[in-house]
Amino acid sequence: MSKQENEVVQQTRPAITVVGQTPIEVVLGIGEEGKTTAKKLYEFLEMDKSQYARWCKSNILENPFAIENEDFEVLDINVENPKGGRPTQDFKLSANFAKKLSMQGKTERAEQARDYFIVVEGKLKEMAAEARKAKIDKLTITSQEMQRL
Repeated sequence: MSKQENEVVQQTRPAITVVGQTPIEVVLGIGEEGKTTAKKLYEFLEMDKSQYARWCKSNILENPFAIENEDFEVLDINVENPKGGRPTQDFKLSANFAKKLSMQGKTERAEQARDYFIVVEGKLKEMAAEARKAKIDKLTITSQEMQRL
């Protein structure tokens, strides 16, 4: 995270420690244990609040690629629903699973998450290319030094 990005995060969420976290992890509220909750992710994605239970069922519980106790854990919350009906259910999500879910959404925020990961991948490719070039340059210098011997 650049110094400027870090300052923006600190200004908007001053109570959060962001050392060692990517901006997306900060926004998703990834804690020290490397997890967030389904509710935090759902709020980040700015989805229809009335569809939360349905979203959890189809994206977490019925997700053929999600592994319980690895990607998610069911939280036992006995919160009474003020509108009646069943109590609200929540899940602890691993950081990686939360990122996957954020990328598959169909909201503006999900699109922002996808754009973020594309930018990060591009920067990683640039860094890898620079590292390869530096290694080649070092090998060239080494071979020239060997020729002098």
